[in-house]
Amino acid sequence: MNSYLLLKILFLAIVLFLIVIFLRKYIYNQSNIEEFTTNKNINNTSYQKHVVLLGDSVFKNNAFVNPSYAIEELLRKKTNDKVHCLAKDGALIKDVYNQIDYIPYECNNKESIIFLSIGGNNLLKNNIRLHKSDTANDIFKTYKELVKKLKTSFSKCKLVLLNLYIPPNINKIKKNDYFVENIKIWNNKVYNYVTSNNNTFNLLKIDTLLYKPDDFVSNYEPSIKGGYKIVNAVLRFINKNTK
Repeated sequence: MNSYLLLKILFLAIVLFLIVIFLRKYIYNQSNIEEFTTNKNINNTSYQKHVVLLGDSVFKNNAFVNPSYAIEELLRKKTNDKVHCLAKDGALIKDVYNQIDYIPYECNNKESIIFLSIGGNNLLKNNIRLHKSDTANDIFKTYKELVKKLKTSFSKCKLVLLNLYIPPNINKIKKNDYFVENIKIWNNKVYNYVTSNNNTFNLLKIDTLLYKPDDFVSNYEPSIKGGYKIVNAVLRFINKNTK
């Protein structure tokens, strides 16, 4: 077998490999898009359920993807424009209080659902071990105070707390010495907090949704594919709680 034939076989093998990789990615992405497309519309002309998104770029990923595919825009397409996205990229726990001030008064009813995703930026900012620091315990204390504020101010709404995902490219983030360890501890704290409050709150676990490299852009922001996953999870929760 001459060298020309070997090179030709190698070239064809590489092309075939790239085609397989492309098809796998395309089919996987299409499955998320198809779920979003076929997911039933949760509203009709008389339905008054509102969806409020609070927190950070887990919901406000507009700056990292095509705006038409941002999470809030995808949700608007399925909720007759009844989504109020008050989340801000880079937000800390303390910043959510300002977001709460802008929740429309008409959202305070039993048909409305508030989704809260916050805490990740606090963990990034405080590069310390959660289980060995009083300061870190104070971070979760401020989180619980925020949740209580939400339940007091919007007592009629359903409240859904999101835990934190662990981006696979976390090693590219500066000052991340304890970040993965802290996320796991944080998620355990959130889970225990929800269960110990007699399910007064609901928990949406996104750590089991977003964990692959193409779920993210800029190392740890939800990509278009990651956004579809979050939107579908939110829609499933809403549909489940729609009478």
